[in-house]
Amino acid sequence: MGQHADRNAQFENIDRLKKEYLAAGKPVLSIDTKKKELLGEFYRDGVTDAVEPTIVNDHDFPSCGNGKLIPHGIYDGSFEF
Repeated sequence: MGQHADRNAQFENIDRLKKEYLAAGKPVLSIDTKKKELLGEFYRDGVTDAVEPTIVNDHDFPSCGNGKLIPHGIYDGSFEF
């Protein structure tokens, strides 16, 4: 998709609004969505503590999934780093 021509201006506007809201005592939250993930018995990095091993598919074919999920993260903008 490439970068939007006004990408920097967008972030400057967000920063300006954040400062205005914080000065007024209002909360600021930022929600970031990530790429869509398939739901199902697919291999993922990590560790699972289980008595029996989990049997998973060795390929992430959409036809083997049970739908899609859009993970997200929430950032509390009231803290300064």
